[in-house]
Amino acid sequence: MDRPVGIANFSGPTPYEWWTEPEVFSAMAFAVVLIAAVTEALAVRRAAPGIVTIVAPLAALGILIVVTPGVIDSWQLGTMTTMGAVLLAVAIREFWARHFAPSLPAPS
Repeated sequence: MDRPVGIANFSGPTPYEWWTEPEVFSAMAFAVVLIAAVTEALAVRRAAPGIVTIVAPLAALGILIVVTPGVIDSWQLGTMTTMGAVLLAVAIREFWARHFAPSLPAPS
């Protein structure tokens, strides 16, 4: 009465889906911010404020890269320090955008 037993595994290994990685979403979000900054800089047609409008998100990106775990091997930041650096990175862009960024004149 021994019957053969068959086991089938239909799930298999899941394929690597690169578009689900947080780094990809982060890079896409930064690309959108940079495109918006370049568009804003071109719209106001003023050189110095336009350059700062583009540099502000790049400075924020630099801070975020430095505090990313594993970027600098010998440097390990605490949670609160990392959170503070992330808030600083966000604040750089927001402060510039809300207080100093050039704007188009209101239509008359």
